[in-house]
Amino acid sequence: MVTTEDSVPVTDTLPKVERPKGFCATFDQSENPQEALRSFVLYRDFLKDTDWNQAYEYWLKVYELAPAADGKRNTVLADGIRFYEHFLELEKDSLKKEEWINKIFALYDRIEECYPAGGYVPARKVSICSLLINKELQKRKYMISLKKHGILMERKYLILC
Repeated sequence: MVTTEDSVPVTDTLPKVERPKGFCATFDQSENPQEALRSFVLYRDFLKDTDWNQAYEYWLKVYELAPAADGKRNTVLADGIRFYEHFLELEKDSLKKEEWINKIFALYDRIEECYPAGGYVPARKVSICSLLINKELQKRKYMISLKKHGILMERKYLILC
């Protein structure tokens, strides 16, 4: 603790930022643990069968109720990225593609918040370039999108597909 000239204590650490309720909730912390677990099992089964739309409906319920699942693995959030990447590949509209990209980055941010020990999120964000650089998206939009998400890269590191 630091004191000012007027002997007013000033903390030398940042205050804790309160997360919204359920931000990193597990099944046990969920408002409806049984529904969260049931939806988890169902979406995972539908995902194994590559029934993307049905799986996505159940995934949305789990994401709302218990995005951290058991609290040990980032499965729900990583699967969300998988869903969004799938929908991004199917999307024809470049503006809607950007929305999917923003959702992907938001899930990576959430993984970083809920699982800070993972450490792979910054590298994964950069690897999204393979999704962003394609026939529909121009290099400029790619650079704007990366800068928007706090990733600055020099041109010599860009790999154009």
